[in-house]
Amino acid sequence: MPTYLVRIIETRDLVGVFSADNIHQLIIIVDECTEPDECEYTRMTRRHHADKPGDTDPHSDPPG
Repeated sequence: MPTYLVRIIETRDLVGVFSADNIHQLIIIVDECTEPDECEYTRMTRRHHADKPGDTDPHSDPPG
């Protein structure tokens, strides 16, 4: 199920991170929190930071 980051356009305040099967379902969910027409939506993607053997994820905790 896709995950979306939603924020208010004017203020850039975070509304939340939501999972929805489609944009119509997302609008219904956001409508429970705020006005959907005042929001911008970004579909979040999974990105891998460790591309080569030996590379580490810069967002992970250091060992030890």
